[in-house]
Amino acid sequence: MTEAEDGTGAGAPAPRHRVQDLLSLPGFRRLLLVRWPAQLADGTFQVGAASLLLFTLNPFEETSAWAIAEVIAITTLPFTVVGPLAGVLIDRWVRQRVLVWSNVLRILVILATLPLASRFALGLDGGQTAFYGGVLVALSVNRFFLTTLGAVLPRVAPGEALVPANAISATGGSVMTLAGAGAGGALAQVVGEDRGGPEAAVLVSLVLYALSALAAGRFPRRSLGPELEDDLPPLRHAVGQATRDVVEGVRLTAATRRAWAPIAAFGLLRLSTMVASIAALLVFRNVYAGGPGDIAIVLVWFGVGVFAGAVGVTVLDRTTHARPETWIRLALAFTGVAIVALAPGLVRTNLIIMSALMGVGFGFAKVTADTLVQGALPDRYRGRVFAAYDVIVNLMVAASGVAAALTLPYAGAAERLYLVAGGLLVTTALLSRRWLGSLPPAVDVETWDAAARALDDHRPERPTA
Repeated sequence: MTEAEDGTGAGAPAPRHRVQDLLSLPGFRRLLLVRWPAQLADGTFQVGAASLLLFTLNPFEETSAWAIAEVIAITTLPFTVVGPLAGVLIDRWVRQRVLVWSNVLRILVILATLPLASRFALGLDGGQTAFYGGVLVALSVNRFFLTTLGAVLPRVAPGEALVPANAISATGGSVMTLAGAGAGGALAQVVGEDRGGPEAAVLVSLVLYALSALAAGRFPRRSLGPELEDDLPPLRHAVGQATRDVVEGVRLTAATRRAWAPIAAFGLLRLSTMVASIAALLVFRNVYAGGPGDIAIVLVWFGVGVFAGAVGVTVLDRTTHARPETWIRLALAFTGVAIVALAPGLVRTNLIIMSALMGVGFGFAKVTADTLVQGALPDRYRGRVFAAYDVIVNLMVAASGVAAALTLPYAGAAERLYLVAGGLLVTTALLSRRWLGSLPPAVDVETWDAAARALDDHRPERPTA
């Protein structure tokens, strides 16, 4: 792709970064209708399952850091184990069908999970194992869905507008997940923890997943790729080929600073903010005797912060000449300072404000990291790159559970953990200039004309790099 084609040449038209321009693209609009309802459903499902594990089943016991670590392990294991396989398969499967069937499978799994939750709550033999298994399957299927969304966004949005596209799509999806979690927690509280409130939250997700599947079905079958050079290998070779592809994807990611640098920075921010969030959960649960509704408040404010961060980085992208990697470093410093400043005393109001400010940092870093990674390698590798991205970030989430469990023997010890997490982020921001500055330019990204034709089944394929 030439400079004139990708919009970076001297004679290229002025960038069109307005939200109205992106929303004028039919493929981009339809992708939002696929992503947002599904991620709203993710939040309601996950908070329903977590409420059962942390509140409903042991209402008179204090929640321990190890109990939270266990829930985190359950919810992140699929991201870590299934992620590499998901990346390889979505570079071979028709991605539009992945978006449709992952929603359908989640609906079926949730229908099976509800009675499993009842067995767990009643203490029947095997109930806990069966309930955990249902949650794992649902989240494993979700991994295919989210990885596919990250890989297909550059097909429906032009390369020059990937920052605002990610702000609207991916970060908007994160906000939807948090909003779903907040709504699910509120629903569980209103209905009653012992009267089926968590189950009701899980049930709501069924309708939302169905809406997402219907929207995905409206995409032309081949419009989202991938562009396969050869026929798929025989089934007997699939496992070996998948392994080789994962190794190749990891090698390419490790060799491409535009890929590994933002992934490393965002992974560290995710680790620190998750440790802080676990500490807040323990404080609200054990110090302030909170329930799902109180946790929902924290999640909602985090979501508000994510939205504000996404809007902020989009405005700055349009009005300044700073590079995206600068915003990641700013997010690290901003989040670290916020945690350190608001931690002393474990004041309830301060913890809620801290959650909102951590959301702002998350929004800044997520938008820019996704944008950088999407243009790091050619389209045929994007599924594998985003799978590696998800694995690394979710390993950080799982590590946060272990770190919190080891360092938080009781909720009152949270203050010093906050100070360590915030200090780590500030230090990283100061030291990252060398490896997170002046990253290589983007490759294999769409022009506005190509993105506008994303829904055209007869659009000519781009030459492979």
